[in-house]
Amino acid sequence: TVKKGDVTYFTEQTGIIKAQVGAIVKVGTRATGTLTHLKYQVGDAVKTGELIARIDDRELIANIRDTEAQIEEQKRDLEAKIAQYEYNKTDYARELRLLEKEYTTKDSVDKAKKELDVALAQVELAKAKVKEVTEKLKALEVKLSYTKIYAPITGYVSQVTTQEGETVVAGLSAVSLITIIDTSKLEMWIYVDETDIGKVKPGMKAEYWVDAYRDKRFSGKIDLIYPQPEIKDNIVYYLAIVKIDPKDTLLLKSEMTTHVRIIIEEKKDVLVIPNNAVRFEDGKNVVY
Repeated sequence: TVKKGDVTYFTEQTGIIKAQVGAIVKVGTRATGTLTHLKYQVGDAVKTGELIARIDDRELIANIRDTEAQIEEQKRDLEAKIAQYEYNKTDYARELRLLEKEYTTKDSVDKAKKELDVALAQVELAKAKVKEVTEKLKALEVKLSYTKIYAPITGYVSQVTTQEGETVVAGLSAVSLITIIDTSKLEMWIYVDETDIGKVKPGMKAEYWVDAYRDKRFSGKIDLIYPQPEIKDNIVYYLAIVKIDPKDTLLLKSEMTTHVRIIIEEKKDVLVIPNNAVRFEDGKNVVY
């Protein structure tokens, strides 16, 4: 029977569900101390900006208060040095006027100038000390900010590596506390055989299903194809990436295996016949 219908040319491949780049974040700390707050466990939901952990900050707060006191002391010392400098400046100007009228000696003027230079140097030194202690305070405040850890993304806790009450020691790299995964950001890696990669292009439609929901069909479009191949069991594959619709992430899970049909070409409303009616004989196709 010959009739009108649609014809689809596709290639079947195997894929796997993966989390997108940035969807999995290992949250750590650069502070050293006792973990005083970490209420989250695996499976708990977190939102961006939520306080998820706190490190004991009593020592840092004490150092900050001590540094603030040092700043106030250095500022008072600076004010005294500025007052002395202003006095020496006035005294030097007076000595110059007296010298013009020959009421003083050159030695007295030189002495006043020397005292003025010393006072200026003392002022600059006091300013440097105030700046030094102020920078020290800023560094301590930055360290204090490390003691409070906030969630960088919205998602679910997938792993907890440190428990409340334990002591964390930060070294060259941040200590990992928990891992958060954003389950709404998934993508599918399609392993396309090297014999089929020449037919596959970005933008092509992909239909797929998973064993957990065999009767449900999902769809998407190929976003890009990685140029770097992957070799498995001496077979060369190329990764075609499909971004997964956020509404489909309610069912799909990371690391699920997918069965994929990549639509190479579609023809609408053409003459169609059953596939088993076509034979290849004597170098050409014939229809029975």
